Amino acid sequence: HTDRYSTIRPMDARTLVLESALRLFSERGYDAVGVQEIVEGAGVTKPTLYHHFKSKQGLFETLLDERLRPLDEALLAACDYQGDLPLTLERIVTVYLDFATRERAFYQLLLSTYYAPFDNAVHKAAASRLQRHFALVEDVFVRAVRGHGNLRGKQQRLGVSLLGLINSFLPLVWGGQERNDGPLVHGIVKQFSYGIYA
Repeated sequence: HTDRYSTIRPMDARTLVLESALRLFSERGYDAVGVQEIVEGAGVTKPTLYHHFKSKQGLFETLLDERLRPLDEALLAACDYQGDLPLTLERIVTVYLDFATRERAFYQLLLSTYYAPFDNAVHKAAASRLQRHFALVEDVFVRAVRGHGNLRGKQQRLGVSLLGLINSFLPLVWGGQERNDGPLVHGIVKQFSYGIYA
């Protein structure tokens, strides 16, 4: 038995496996999808998947790393705090809304695995990567303490709360009840900021 795509470059087969996995994982969840389904969806054989990713878990972790790279880079730039907290928060919100709109299936998968049971391997994989994001956002509040002393001691909670608020608006954006635009970004930051300066 040979791969349907055996005449194309291995990189192409690798990409097909990643795309098949994303589609199936986002539709049905990681645990409900088997390796056989993934390779059939990609038009390759199991040895191709194992060659590139070693295992289904390795495939999932590669999917996380590669799909998160643009978000990691954009968030790093957005979190460059230069003394204007509302502006920095608007940049962070914009980065998340834009990424989650563009990469809806992946972002839904990311959230579902993050909220999976804590002892689940996919939760651990998602949590370890999202921890980088929490740390970047928390550091914005750490650096903002100099100008906003009332934030002292609350930095971690504020970082988690901001990301939670952003994520709570995503179903409205995905469902068409909210537009991913400047007024929404401003409204989220305003709603979040209410009371934190008091």
